[in-house]
Amino acid sequence: MRECATTLDSELTSNELVTLIDILVHKKLKGIHLEIGTAAGGTLCQLMCSYRDELHFCPEFMVIDPLKYFPNQYEKVLENLSIHNHASSSVEFVRSSSSDAFLDFSQTPRPLDFILIDGNHKANYVMKDLRWAKYLNVGGILCMHDYCILQKGVKLTTDRFLR
Repeated sequence: MRECATTLDSELTSNELVTLIDILVHKKLKGIHLEIGTAAGGTLCQLMCSYRDELHFCPEFMVIDPLKYFPNQYEKVLENLSIHNHASSSVEFVRSSSSDAFLDFSQTPRPLDFILIDGNHKANYVMKDLRWAKYLNVGGILCMHDYCILQKGVKLTTDRFLR
């Protein structure tokens, strides 16, 4: 089982998390924030807390994840939200693959201000996740987690996308 399933921590490093929060707080993005792949909701909770604590508002958050990554994943995410004093109703959970969710979302799309992609790291899944950038507002932020040579599916696919 993933360590985050018991610690409920973010799977981002502390440096990654601090940098991301600094960027988001500076940009003051108010539109929908999408997280693809949430593990135990550690990053989600930290992002929501940063808005509440720094900017005194919280944008709408949407999480896309089949929530089958480890046993009782959805319950762990809800527990994490509760610990951080966030109502589960403040997050739109889409319990499906990114690909299926994209097809549904495309029927009645809404603009996104922030996208964090941290789902399946295989190239074909990363490419499908990157399709969400189509709905990113001008000035919005697209963030790829695990962009490094050790995660070839993420790095090579992202490099190709950016070209």
